[in-house]
Amino acid sequence: MNEIKQTCPQKTHLEMYSLIGHADGNSKQLKEHLANCPDCRNKARKYQLFYHILARELNKPISNRVLSFAKSLHANQSLFSLFICDPQGPKMLGHGDPYRLRLLFTAQGEKGRSKLFEYNLAQTPRDKIILRFITDFEQKSNLVYLWNPTPIDYSRVSIDFPTIQRVSFNSIGAAHIPYISVSDLHEQILYLHKGPATETETSFEKILKGILWET
Repeated sequence: MNEIKQTCPQKTHLEMYSLIGHADGNSKQLKEHLANCPDCRNKARKYQLFYHILARELNKPISNRVLSFAKSLHANQSLFSLFICDPQGPKMLGHGDPYRLRLLFTAQGEKGRSKLFEYNLAQTPRDKIILRFITDFEQKSNLVYLWNPTPIDYSRVSIDFPTIQRVSFNSIGAAHIPYISVSDLHEQILYLHKGPATETETSFEKILKGILWET
């Protein structure tokens, strides 16, 4: 056991191997070591579990509670709004899936007003989508957060808003659009597009590049 302990790899190498299956060209030796060292094998499994959970969480859309907290930091300069979008029949040729925007509420965030986190996204019917807006009056722009009742790859999604050219979303369903009055969007039609999947990296590789190699 002492001999095994003396040859235990550095934590960084063990972590990289756990994520992507190789580490600085010593993969064969490290694999052999893991086969004979229960301690390192257990550490490697914990690394894999940790980054699996982290990758899953980072790919989740932002919750209403997080948005409400962010909104509370700038209550006087911004407005938050919530739309539920109802499907409007079959897709039209040359367009995406049509949805009618329905404004449920807007609030400045003052005490006693409706809070975004009070709306339970989990109760959204599966055929509808939710859009959360944070309007920044100083910057004259809107942050838009998409939420779908069933898990989707948000980075494949884009939306044609009324009077705004197509807007693409990132992996957590967030997008930035020019300022538009949310009240003007009520009862308007948007078109949702879903593009083909283009991701080739694994979640572990993305996490490794984004966290380990940049720190």
